Amino acid sequence: LESRLTDVQILDDQAIDKDKVYLGAKVSLKDLDKGKEILYTIVSKEEADFKAGKISAESPVGKQLLGKKPGDVVEIVIPAGKMRYEVMKIDRE
Repeated sequence: LESRLTDVQILDDQAIDKDKVYLGAKVSLKDLDKGKEILYTIVSKEEADFKAGKISAESPVGKQLLGKKPGDVVEIVIPAGKMRYEVMKIDRE
């Protein structure tokens, strides 16, 4: 725990660009291959819970979503293949 705390940074909420995907954001996505809508919350790896829709910012999906805006399309390569999502909406948690 002490080693993790040395890496902690306090973020200024005012400095975060809320128009782009950020840590803590709820992101509505459209799966462009299946046509389904998906809702993920981007969290730290310690908080990740896929069944609850919380994905780590360090996961392949989380990494590709960070910094994206509504309308952006991301193609994510995972061990099971490729996924294509369009960012539909970004909300604060």
